[in-house]
Amino acid sequence: EYQRWNAATAVLVARTLPAKWRLTETVITRGLHQVDWPGRWERMTLGTQTLILDASHNPEGATVLETNLRRLVAETGKPPVMITGVLGTARARPLLEVISRFAREIHLVIPQQARASSYEELEALIPAAFTGQVRRATLDDLFPAPKVCTVGQPGETVVVTGSVYLVGEVLERLAPERGLGEGRLQDF
Repeated sequence: EYQRWNAATAVLVARTLPAKWRLTETVITRGLHQVDWPGRWERMTLGTQTLILDASHNPEGATVLETNLRRLVAETGKPPVMITGVLGTARARPLLEVISRFAREIHLVIPQQARASSYEELEALIPAAFTGQVRRATLDDLFPAPKVCTVGQPGETVVVTGSVYLVGEVLERLAPERGLGEGRLQDF
């Protein structure tokens, strides 16, 4: 939903640029059809599971994630398995509050980034009302090979969310053909 607002803003700007830019409606439409923003509610199929990658790495992103998770649970009728890793308490608190309202279980990971929150910091931020399992994990265990995810049951949805770095590291493991360096995405 959030990206629709971004697209609408981009279209408005394109339409107001001078004619010398040659941004016709056809060019704008073609541009919108070619947009690919990895890790923004990006769905992929891994065997019998659906994996969703979503870099909801700040409080505003957590709000959008809540809307998307509510819609996902309504569509599937099942709570997802969540994998998350975040940079700092200010980002982790709202994200974990949202995740805990929708997840069947939560797997905590530490992105390869100096500012990453520790397991202890993340565990302390999970609301007491969450009754599912919380597990410490590593990406080596969760994604041991390309196109392989070791959590969740057949037919379930697994959602990876949090830091842009985390999502990049997962993309690098799942689709190495995309090239190295996905795990070093910038997080502004």
